[in-house]
Amino acid sequence: MGTIHIILLVVCVIMLLLVSIFIKNRLNKIENVAYMFLLVFAIIGFVMQTITFLLMIGNVENYIETYSIFSKLLYGCYGAWMFMFTIYYLIVSIKEEKREKIGALILKFSSILLFALFLIYIILPMNILYKDGMYIPVGSPIIFIYISIAVFTIISLVLIVVNKRKFKDKKYWPLLFIIMFFIITLIVNDNYFDLTIVNQSAILLTFIMFFTIENPDVKLIENLNSAKIEADRANNAKSDFLSNMSHEIRTPLNAIVSFSNVMKDMDNMPEEAKEDLENVLISSNALLELVNGILDISKIEANKLEIVEGPYKFIDLFNQLVTLSKARLNGKNLDFNYSYDDKIPEYLFGDMIRVKQVILNLLTNAIKYTHNGYIDFKIDSFLKKDTIRLIIVVEDSGIGIKAENYSKLFTKFERIEEDGNTQIEGTGLGLAITKNLVELMGGKIVVRSTYGKGSTFIIALEQKFVDPKTIQQLELENNSKIEVSLDTIKGKRVLIVDDNKMNLKVAEKLLKPYELALTMITSGSECIEKIKNKEVYDLILMDDLMPNMSGGETLSKLREISGFNIPVVMLTANVIGSKKEIYLSQGFSDYLSKPIERNELDRVLKKFLNK
Repeated sequence: MGTIHIILLVVCVIMLLLVSIFIKNRLNKIENVAYMFLLVFAIIGFVMQTITFLLMIGNVENYIETYSIFSKLLYGCYGAWMFMFTIYYLIVSIKEEKREKIGALILKFSSILLFALFLIYIILPMNILYKDGMYIPVGSPIIFIYISIAVFTIISLVLIVVNKRKFKDKKYWPLLFIIMFFIITLIVNDNYFDLTIVNQSAILLTFIMFFTIENPDVKLIENLNSAKIEADRANNAKSDFLSNMSHEIRTPLNAIVSFSNVMKDMDNMPEEAKEDLENVLISSNALLELVNGILDISKIEANKLEIVEGPYKFIDLFNQLVTLSKARLNGKNLDFNYSYDDKIPEYLFGDMIRVKQVILNLLTNAIKYTHNGYIDFKIDSFLKKDTIRLIIVVEDSGIGIKAENYSKLFTKFERIEEDGNTQIEGTGLGLAITKNLVELMGGKIVVRSTYGKGSTFIIALEQKFVDPKTIQQLELENNSKIEVSLDTIKGKRVLIVDDNKMNLKVAEKLLKPYELALTMITSGSECIEKIKNKEVYDLILMDDLMPNMSGGETLSKLREISGFNIPVVMLTANVIGSKKEIYLSQGFSDYLSKPIERNELDRVLKKFLNK
């Protein structure tokens, strides 16, 4: 009865194991295939052992031939299980990157070998010995099986020794336990044949393997972790590439924009040349927008784009949007209508830069795809308790969008009907960025369009509003254009550190109207030497990506000099990610990006020199 109870227990274990296997998502890996062979041989062996047991407790004399066949199959399953266990361990011993290819060859060869061994085993004659009231299989097949198991065991132990480094991983410890336990059960079963515990042990060991080494959840997690590492590596490589690309493009662009602005403001510049310079600036700004778009998409994908909220004046935002849109009409004969709800509070609280960016993207798109007719831009509002919902509507009489193309609108690098719009500039990033930014700010964007008649884009965006009495007027004014007093900063000493001589010329041209005393050098080591020699400066403008010593490393060494307290402003074309925050955390006093904007330059000069 004890054996029957064991059989029933094993049946339960088998059912649990099979259910666990088939309800779990499994990775299609070569070691999983080998494991399934193990499971199949364990179950077949259990069936054979159950049949032989039932024959044994019955009238075996009448079924001696049947008993002999099933006994032979039973011992064959013992050998097959141990053989596949050895193959399984051999496969998991192979390095991960080579495992699938080599493992498939091993499994194919081992299947042929197993079939050949099984044929030899079947051919060998087996006898049934009656001893102590038991019918025990004896003869060359049994010897063959025990020799085979001994050989496979030795091979497994050798593999463990050879792969001892991998064996330090605790999840592979059950393999050693399984080998030892299986050998012990074979010895016990050989001496106490009536126990019939070998296949029960094989089932149990296969079950242990499933919940340790072959756990689908663990394997899925390992696969996900591996995929995450690869994705992070690829993402870092992409970020490095974009950072370098951005820096390399912005450096010459800084020279183009800056020299063009300086030349355009010259009194003796002919009007025709000024128009050409204006076209150069328009093209340069288009290139800068393209670079910024790629960087924004990179930040969004890396979850590094942050919404930085603060107070801003609504009418200033609206006027800037109208002015920029009119400038982009570029001679198009369009009716540009604009209005806003006069119930919108004077001051709002949000990320003005990103709000401006998303609305400008819609207006720019409308201008691009509208060749005649009108563009209507209006902002309505719904007041709540302490927030206001802005309803931003941009409507045009442009080319419109086909219904089947709606799904492509907000996909990056996707342009609708590109074949018919080859003369329209753009990468297809604007609307993808707009949608992501709107959602980051907690808003929604929808589109309605009739092909050939025009489109309407609507953004619903909530902003907090603040009482102007609670805001210091000076703080808000600092966000707008700053006028620098030349009399106050005239003659102040400014040190500019940049390894690119063209950038030094650009800085010199931009700073010339301020009548500053400029010193220009090309390396961080020169900067350190000058400070050590007690040269005095009111401000240092420093590039970051310099050979031998970066701007960050230079600042670190400057701060080691006793008494050093000169403000150092990072002046760089490296703007990917949260670089501004990184530079400020390194100890830089402020940050200027290239190409240099006149307003930002004014702000920095007033902040550090107008004292």
